[in-house]
Amino acid sequence: QILWQPADEDDVVDQFLFEITRAQIDVEDLLRFPEIKNSLQEAGIELNGVIGLADVNIQQGEKLGCVDGDITFSGLKAMGLSTQAIAPQRDMPLMAHFDYDPRRTPYALLLRDLQLASVRGEADLSLEKNGAYSLRLFGELHPSCLDQVLGDWWVSLWHYFALTSNPYATIDVSGHWGVEDAITQGRVRLDQFQLFQTPFHSVEISVDANPDTTYIGIHKLAGANPEADGWMDGSAIWDWRKPVGENGPIIQLSGNLQPWIVAHCADKKTGEFLRGLKLPRQAKLNIRGVQKGEDLAIDASLLCPSRFQAWGVESENLELNLTQKNKILTVESTMGLANGTARFKLRDEENQDAAFAINLSNCDSRMLIPLFESFATSSENPKTLTIKKAPKELTFLNFNFEGKINLEKPEYIRGLGNFSLRNPELEKVRILGGLSAVLEVVGINATTYNLVQATGDFGCLEGKAYFPNILISGPQSFLEMAGEVDLVNSNLDFEGVFSIPKKSEFNPLEVLNVNRILADQTRVNIYGPFSAPKTRSIPLISFLFKSRLGNKLGKIPSELSE
Repeated sequence: QILWQPADEDDVVDQFLFEITRAQIDVEDLLRFPEIKNSLQEAGIELNGVIGLADVNIQQGEKLGCVDGDITFSGLKAMGLSTQAIAPQRDMPLMAHFDYDPRRTPYALLLRDLQLASVRGEADLSLEKNGAYSLRLFGELHPSCLDQVLGDWWVSLWHYFALTSNPYATIDVSGHWGVEDAITQGRVRLDQFQLFQTPFHSVEISVDANPDTTYIGIHKLAGANPEADGWMDGSAIWDWRKPVGENGPIIQLSGNLQPWIVAHCADKKTGEFLRGLKLPRQAKLNIRGVQKGEDLAIDASLLCPSRFQAWGVESENLELNLTQKNKILTVESTMGLANGTARFKLRDEENQDAAFAINLSNCDSRMLIPLFESFATSSENPKTLTIKKAPKELTFLNFNFEGKINLEKPEYIRGLGNFSLRNPELEKVRILGGLSAVLEVVGINATTYNLVQATGDFGCLEGKAYFPNILISGPQSFLEMAGEVDLVNSNLDFEGVFSIPKKSEFNPLEVLNVNRILADQTRVNIYGPFSAPKTRSIPLISFLFKSRLGNKLGKIPSELSE
């Protein structure tokens, strides 16, 4: 209907009020008007399809007056925002209540009850060239639909994520059409996603961005299993006033997220290996990263003063520091391990094998059995290493190794080391694998010639470990051994001689000691798969057994000494 009010003496023109109950406008017809077409192009708005109108009031006087009502667009795209971008699998219109007043500045057009597929919100818009706009949106949306609104930092941020569902976002954006001056504030929640190919349960990301800086807040970044994996808080900051390559981001994170998850983000194999390190909630992990060009410099520290599990071994007082700069990774750590101390160092340079060193000091060998088991047996052929009888006295293991390792092929480790093990009931502890079985075959359990200490040197090169001089000794006897371990195929080959030194004084009773006669000069051999080695011993008739001791068996290659 049309309401007409004729002009009186004070009015220049007649006043009209148009009321439209229902209407549908073809966009092609609308774009035939140059003023409308040019105005939409300057504002970066694309229209197609049809426009639906309902309960529209149009005031017409000396110039175009106020217009308000309900409107739907079957095809509208403004700054990348459209129902197709938000929900491409569904054909849904954009709906809103609009209020237009050309005399209102800076926002002539107000949109309320705005619905773009799963997104709700409102918008204040100027229809002039380079005019102001303000958007307030919330709901589920695909991040790419805001690419045009938020710019390069938003686009680059989502390259790190693999989403299983659209995030829920609350976004406020204000700026000017065609000008990169947007100010953005908001919050985005992600559930069940991957970051750097690592699964996470959830995170909330806050955004505070302007033309000079972008601040991304990271809130409760939780591992796939939040109860066990922990979480982290932090931030990432870009400073756009600085030259490209120096503008960031600067990343800071802190929390108790399990180390294997952080490592998995950088390297999958390292992350899987570190799954054996399980820290309690009291652990504190801090990470600082600075991006400069293509180089990401990282400083990280990990502290855990309370008890924790390291590959099944009781541990405590963990201190770890990690740095990565100019593509060089260094790691240093110390911790209480099995009632002793463990130290570890690593330096990994690009295109080189990583240099590392391990030191175990006064560790209880019994407590280390799960650790040896996890490293020494494969998942295809698991073997349980057990203690037959716990020694009444303390046991001590000292171990040192320094060398290089290819983290992609750890079995080709290279370096030199030594060890010493003291255990009052050495033959009853399976820490020596097949060697413990040999000690029983030799007759240790049937004699008084107990072995309590093992020492030796070793070297690793090209997939093999060489042991030239293992000495397993006791108060009245000793076992000398030499051998090799094939680290690639998990096979071993050792030979040894069990000896009982003769006493200086003559004792007729020793002549009648059958156990002594049987045990002395017994030759032993350990060979076969590391998970289930075969053993044999040959007493008395050892002249039939051609020994390789003193020959090349177990000899450390000269290349390792250079």
